[in-house]
This record gives sequence, structure tokens and C-alpha cells, in this order.
Amino acid sequence: MARLPSECYLMQQAGGSVVLFEDFTERQLVRFDPADGIAVADALDEIRASGDMGDEDKVFACFWAGYFHAYADRSPEMPRELYVFEADEGRAVVVTDAGTEVVRFDPRDANAACQAQKVIYDRPALSDEEKSRAYFWCGFFYAQATG
Repeated sequence: MARLPSECYLMQQAGGSVVLFEDFTERQLVRFDPADGIAVADALDEIRASGDMGDEDKVFACFWAGYFHAYADRSPEMPRELYVFEADEGRAVVVTDAGTEVVRFDPRDANAACQAQKVIYDRPALSDEEKSRAYFWCGFFYAQATG
């Protein structure tokens, strides 16, 4: 289970689904199968479009969606993005913008992974969709490095 920064929302795996819901009321915002890359992509779109959550909650909802996808038996896997990749034999995750490195962090370090999200968020040249996918892949690589 992951509590989002505002402490108003939780993400939890329940059976075969991941559910993003409002804490206390348990109102569901998004439900998706973390093993299905298409369902995950749709969930990222729903998170990004949510009028309920603030930006910081959206960032970490996408991050945790990647985390849950990493632990699922992925079929199909979410298509990889060319601008987010592992480097240094998995000891670094790199996010680029037009070929220029935006941020590099150790995916085993939770603090570094969180700080990287702020750098991505502040990058005006990346579209909102690119940013949500970058947050997602950061969470994915974090899960793989710490799992």
C-alpha cells in the first residue's frame, strides 16, 4: 500500500487489481490490472486527467503505478520510453529531454528517486504525458532495484 503525499489518497493492490482511492471515504478514482500494459497506460491517462488530485499526488500515483507494474506478471508490458532508461548496469536511471540528461539517480535510493520526480516535474519541455510516463518508469525501476 502506498499513501500519496497529501495523505488523502492510497494505492493498494487488491486481488488482481491496483486501486487508487480516497482515504477515509474509500471512493475509488482508478482501478487497473498492473500486469496489463494497456490497462496501465489507460490508468496513467486517468490519473493525469483527474480533477480531484493535486499535482504532487498525480506524480506519485504514476510512480507507484510503475512500482506495481514491476511486480506483476507483465503481459503485455507497458511499452518502454526512449527518454527513460537504466544505465551503469542498473545502478542509475536516466531521464532525458531531446537527448540532454535531465536527471540521473540511483534507483535503490528512495530519497533520490523522490527528488528526481521534482526535477522531472519542473522540466517545461516535457509534455504532461511524457512526465507521467517518466514518473511511472522511475517507480518501475525503483521496484526492480529494491525488490
